[in-house]
Amino acid sequence: MTQPIYESLRFNRNKLKFCDSVKASCKADIKSKDVLKVLNVSAVALATQTEIKDQNVKVGGRIIFFATYLNTEGEVKKCECGSEILAVFSDETVKKEMHAYATASVEKTERATDGEYLTLSAIVKVCVALTGEEEVQAFSGGDGLITDKCEITYDKTFSQDKGAYPFDEEFDLPYLIGEVLSQSVGVSVSAVQCGVGSVIVDGEIYFSALLLQKGGKSDIIREDRTIPFRIELDSQEAMPSMSATTMLAVKSFKTDIACTEEDNKSTVTLSVDFSYENRVFAKTCAEIVADAFCEKEEIEVIPTECVLDYAKEVRLVKKTISGRAETEELPIGARLTAVSGEKIEIISVACESSKIVVEGVFSLTAYYKDQEADVFTFNVEIPFETSLDTPDVGNDATVLAVIERASAKTHSITQTEIMAEVAFSVYPTEQKTVKIIREVKSVGERQPEKSAISVYIPFAGEKLWSLAKRLGVSPEQVLKTNPNLQFPLTGDERIVIYRGAN
Repeated sequence: MTQPIYESLRFNRNKLKFCDSVKASCKADIKSKDVLKVLNVSAVALATQTEIKDQNVKVGGRIIFFATYLNTEGEVKKCECGSEILAVFSDETVKKEMHAYATASVEKTERATDGEYLTLSAIVKVCVALTGEEEVQAFSGGDGLITDKCEITYDKTFSQDKGAYPFDEEFDLPYLIGEVLSQSVGVSVSAVQCGVGSVIVDGEIYFSALLLQKGGKSDIIREDRTIPFRIELDSQEAMPSMSATTMLAVKSFKTDIACTEEDNKSTVTLSVDFSYENRVFAKTCAEIVADAFCEKEEIEVIPTECVLDYAKEVRLVKKTISGRAETEELPIGARLTAVSGEKIEIISVACESSKIVVEGVFSLTAYYKDQEADVFTFNVEIPFETSLDTPDVGNDATVLAVIERASAKTHSITQTEIMAEVAFSVYPTEQKTVKIIREVKSVGERQPEKSAISVYIPFAGEKLWSLAKRLGVSPEQVLKTNPNLQFPLTGDERIVIYRGAN
């Protein structure tokens, strides 16, 4: 009686992805009667924590609203408020040992002035990707069984770490800042490598702010800063020979501004807290059984397929997106002064050999001044399609987009051209299907051959294993009695099998 032996294999999988839209709102500390006109409402959504429990994934975070408005005296003012966001995803395949990476982005903002206080609201898209190890029971051999073995390579996970990392940067601006009307911070990853007990991450921070200049003109100025960084994240299992992937997100940020009037400059101190998810892994070989048979019993081999994910090196690709958007007719003498509230939404990602095609929508708010220096705004958007050159990208990828800087210019009285320099962080994955035998069972005794000597004519192209299985003898026995065979066979050979006395 055959006695199959099974062993447990663990493969990393990008198993689940969920997205949902939630609504968030808050009341500003500005009374509606003090608002002559709302110029723009922008918001920054931050996913700050995830919790996996009872087949649920909870994503908590915060949204910060920035509203720019004209008061009853016609002055440009701003208000800021925030509220909590929560998204819950339920699925029976969610396991507590999985790791979650969550993002939050603002899809739409609204304002209401029909109550006592200005009320701001937004639709926030929350997405979460779950990764974890999948355990597979694979047949590995056993008494009385003749097996055909092969090797597979997979990414073996040694550690997964998450945490927060603080970052500070200071820079000067050659003018006095009266007010920060709105601001945003984004982050992208350009390279990841392992050190001894650490994961080293290179990337860039993108800071943008809409500023009201202090002084007589009170001009609205747009500032963009790209800040490169290198950080080391603790990971005890990491070694230089290993590989790693890191997902970074902005958990929180704040700016402090100090004005020096005698020098006519402002010093901006930016403080950012990152949240990160690391996975440290190495290419590992495992020997598995591809096929099996038994000389004395008829057996049924029951295969299964596993889809394995092979992580590739992260790529940072920068592209310029532009297009003309239709607007209402501009007043005579109106001039565009700044832009704010820029958003980029990825709708589809398609991997095509050495490139990735990304489609989406880019939008922003354009600030204008008319001949009387009164401020007004237009919201504009364009669809876009762009190709990211990514050789050896694999057949799947996660793409994250962050706007590095945005601008606009008036093309005509009814058309505005908008532009953005976008940093795309590409996390490529090669997915391959591997066949594994999940069960071997006996279905009865094999009828013995009655002749002591048999001569067989093989199939053209036949290999040693398939020939041995068809004949019901071990590959070693085939070669023992036919030492001059050359595989694959031509079909002209004569195979001699000696079975001894019956």
